[in-house]
Amino acid sequence: MVYYHVYHVFLSPPKAVKEISQLLNTGLDDETLRVCVQLLEAGVNPEALATVVQELRRETGKDQVREQRSTPIHTPTPPPTHTHTQNGGEKTR
Repeated sequence: MVYYHVYHVFLSPPKAVKEISQLLNTGLDDETLRVCVQLLEAGVNPEALATVVQELRRETGKDQVREQRSTPIHTPTPPPTHTHTQNGGEKTR
């Protein structure tokens, strides 16, 4: 029970922050929200933090696009056609 309490106090963002994040559709996970709250509590400028988060998202998005472009597109191979013999040993498909 103590571990559960410690987890929610120190490792998850405050409930109100999480709810606001979800309402605003920020897409930030619990760990990221927790780190952002800690940075704000430590005195980081909120606008500067928002700018950094946006820039990181842009860079991450660019990296994902690069990865998608460099990864060959997987095209499924058609199933093998079975050959069998009919009258007189002719192979037909």
